Amino acid sequence: MDDVTREGVQAYYRLQQALLSVAKDPAALADPDAEQRLSAAAWEANTAMKKAGLLGADPAHVLGLVRQLYPHFDTEEKI
Repeated sequence: MDDVTREGVQAYYRLQQALLSVAKDPAALADPDAEQRLSAAAWEANTAMKKAGLLGADPAHVLGLVRQLYPHFDTEEKI
């Protein structure tokens, strides 16, 4: 995996983790900075994935790349 793709995958993973943390603890949205952090994570993922050519890519392909870097990544994790 080249560096640009790795950066896109890592940014996607960080976004997923940020969203999951809020989904597991909705009270976290009471934090005045929560929306800004989520927006920043989404912007970062969008920018990095676009640069890597991953926006609009087959989701199975993206998830496969994520699992290469994060073998524990679970898309079926229960909230």
